[in-house]
Amino acid sequence: EIELYDTMPIPSFKDKLNYQLPSGISIVSIEDVSHVKKKIILKESHYKIGLNGLIVNRDFLNDFLNSDYYAITKYGKKGKKEVNARDLVKALEITSEGSINLVFRHIQGPSLKPIEILKGIFKLKTEQTGQIKILKTEQVMG
Repeated sequence: EIELYDTMPIPSFKDKLNYQLPSGISIVSIEDVSHVKKKIILKESHYKIGLNGLIVNRDFLNDFLNSDYYAITKYGKKGKKEVNARDLVKALEITSEGSINLVFRHIQGPSLKPIEILKGIFKLKTEQTGQIKILKTEQVMG
């Protein structure tokens, strides 16, 4: 979300933004939401996760997907907290290329990072996660 303090035609604004972005990254669409009364919030994020040769147990994924409640312990400044990861994950699949597609719900309450979800589901140790590459591919606002 970007707030402008001056008026500018949307196509000009898009062109100026795209000119400043690195090669390969571009703004596809811009929408004027100044007339919208309700606050726009982030509903979900989509990730493509490269395992880079790390082998994960598909049975752990099936256990997770077939559950209604899946506790993952999160460690923070206030100690440890149990978070229901099942509420946070809308979709999770291992692709034929050996990567993972994750659709993450943004809900009120305690949350987890994608790497914390992977560690919890696949029972990974911290040293195993160093080769994992996480790329956010999409965000859904609402």
